Amino acid sequence: MQQRGTFSISTLILIALDQKPQTRTSLMQKLTLSYSRTNRYLQTLAKQDVISYDPINHTFDITPKGRRVLMLNQQLATYISPVDAMIRRYSRYIRDPNDNNDYDIDDNFFPKKDAIPFKIVADNS
Repeated sequence: MQQRGTFSISTLILIALDQKPQTRTSLMQKLTLSYSRTNRYLQTLAKQDVISYDPINHTFDITPKGRRVLMLNQQLATYISPVDAMIRRYSRYIRDPNDNNDYDIDDNFFPKKDAIPFKIVADNS
């Protein structure tokens, strides 16, 4: 299994927060990150004013600067195919089903159950 890097995890956090404000626990569960690792990323993103914290609701939200960073990250990821594939793979866990965005999984990503990946040839001997 390939490890996710800082760029991928930060982008996935921004994708999740772009949908709606999220709690720390929600982000941990959706991104399958430990508490300490989630805190480290959230603190870093908050220091850079990419996300904000609402102490009343205990939620994190993306800022206008964060939306700009997210857009640039998604554009950059398209040039780095392993990163792009990883963001696409993990973003399906955090994506709102009603959202229609660049990182939706298309129908060809996983083969259909009844699809046969090879051609059956009859033996006429």
